[in-house]
Amino acid sequence: MFNRGEDMRRKRALAYVLTAVLLAGCANARGPTFRPAENIKPEDGVVYVYREEAFASGARSAYFYVDGVNVFNLDTGGYSWAALPPGSHKLRLEWAWDMLKKPVEMDISIRAGEAKYVALKTNTCMVPGNVTCLDVGLRETSAAIASQEIRSMAFQENFGLERLKARKP
Repeated sequence: MFNRGEDMRRKRALAYVLTAVLLAGCANARGPTFRPAENIKPEDGVVYVYREEAFASGARSAYFYVDGVNVFNLDTGGYSWAALPPGSHKLRLEWAWDMLKKPVEMDISIRAGEAKYVALKTNTCMVPGNVTCLDVGLRETSAAIASQEIRSMAFQENFGLERLKARKP
């Protein structure tokens, strides 16, 4: 029979393993590798969003919204884009309900003919009490850095563009 301290260590170890399994995964994006968006109106700008390869939350899709419209979902190693009229826009990342992670928002200001790049990075982290957590970050990157990071990413359909265009400003 185990003593109380040993039993707690076993339960904690089991919790770590289960957490790692839930946060991890291998669902990688499939599709053609990066190429610049085509047929963008000269009066619009384009925002590219890509999800860096990561073990943390790799089995889960990340849901991206622009101005409240779900425009695309990204798996690890994936990218997509949205053509936007000049001005300020709200980019929001959400996860499935069971991830228990708050949405992450970013304001994006874009000009006509401009291209912006945003990267999603996920990591596991530890919080007091030896609890594993998910660290999520969106960062705007320069074209020079993004061109190196995004070039091997797989395109994922930007299914919400028509709904986004149909919205009244």
